[in-house]
Amino acid sequence: MEKYKNYDTLDSFFVDLLFSFSNACSIFNRVNKYEQKIFSLMKNIEDLPITTIQKNFCKHIFSTLCLKRKKYKKSGNYINHINYITGPNISYDNMSFFQQDDKLKTLLLYDGGGIGDKFMLSRFISIVCKTYKNNRVSFLVNDNISWFFQNIFDYSNIEIIPYSQKHMIRHFDYHCNLLSLIKYLNITYDTITYQNINDRLNVSVSDKCQRILDNIKPKTYILNWKGNKENPHEKHNRMMNLTNAIPLFKLKDVNWIVVTKDISPQERKLLKKYNIDYYGDTIDQNKAFYDTISIMRNVDGIVSTDTSLPHLSLTLGIKTFVLLTLGCEWRWGDEKTTKWYPDAILLKQTKFKIWKDVIDNLINYLSSPVS
Repeated sequence: MEKYKNYDTLDSFFVDLLFSFSNACSIFNRVNKYEQKIFSLMKNIEDLPITTIQKNFCKHIFSTLCLKRKKYKKSGNYINHINYITGPNISYDNMSFFQQDDKLKTLLLYDGGGIGDKFMLSRFISIVCKTYKNNRVSFLVNDNISWFFQNIFDYSNIEIIPYSQKHMIRHFDYHCNLLSLIKYLNITYDTITYQNINDRLNVSVSDKCQRILDNIKPKTYILNWKGNKENPHEKHNRMMNLTNAIPLFKLKDVNWIVVTKDISPQERKLLKKYNIDYYGDTIDQNKAFYDTISIMRNVDGIVSTDTSLPHLSLTLGIKTFVLLTLGCEWRWGDEKTTKWYPDAILLKQTKFKIWKDVIDNLINYLSSPVS
């Protein structure tokens, strides 16, 4: 980048270099001394002699950067370029939202991100339903978690639609993804509100799950070290190799339960070696997280990397240790706490791909008398 620091011809190569460098700085949690040039460049993004695809890439990187820096209002101009989906009459170019005097209008809500995004951002759905009570909301969501949102939302003006039934959507006046509600509801980092929905979620305990609960010992935690392998960020900026957890398994006064799906033969062998109870094969067969929630409510806490599990547990007000990579996503911030989840205990890498300090800090927490 030094070679191009005074480069003023904003052609395709330089723009790609500038924004790719910004992305790399985020992953390695490095200070980007060219960051201000990005903010300046974005003022005239539409006039640059670059392709539409490249402009959209820049908008995505810029909006994510603004969220990371807690400049939520600046991210609003292009926030619809994050977690978008496409379909008939749907694209990130024509997202829109209720107008002040609307009545009997319908807003289609969806999210192109992961399940964790839906748990985290669903707090804004309540605001929409209450603020625009003379209108309707249709929320399009994964089939396996549709039960969750049908359970917690009792507003008369919302309809939960599983993806498998999306053909039932006949009409909507507006549409947007959940993340863009930050823009439409004028949310800033300082005005984020946290809601513990544990009391609103009614989950019955199956006989199979009850047998698990009957065997839970004192000081037991759920451990999760990976999420959806299809997520492009999973391998290098989310998951942890299970071997890093061996020091946890050796703690004499702490017990572990694993509910992670799709574990490898090597991971299964390691869990067996340390006598870790594994239930991922037998629970949540029809409804994602249904049995897991019952188990979470009966353990001392959750220990997980950045997957959907901590978003769920924190939304339910359950004690949660979040194990984070050096270049973790914007929502976790650069501090020890986040307003998204005020009670979350965030343990972040100090070196890229090195988990030792994270595990050591976790052991200190778990070994303290008040843990």
